[in-house]
Amino acid sequence: MRKRGLLAVLNDDALADNAPLYGTLSRYLDQQMMADLAKAYNEGRLLLIGTSDLDAQHGVIWISARSPRAAIPARMTR
Repeated sequence: MRKRGLLAVLNDDALADNAPLYGTLSRYLDQQMMADLAKAYNEGRLLLIGTSDLDAQHGVIWISARSPRAAIPARMTR
């Protein structure tokens, strides 16, 4: 994450920029990996990704769908 200035409160959606995270993920998640994930899904496997929503103070598990871009959130219980 990269900190933004205080004017980001008025102009942007957050005080931090997640572009560095996007860059890191883009180095690993390429078209071949997407194809491998789709193949594994077609073979009956699921990809579960856990994230944390710090503002709402809860975790979310994303369950893979036919395409990883169409992942479905499933809220975790506390």
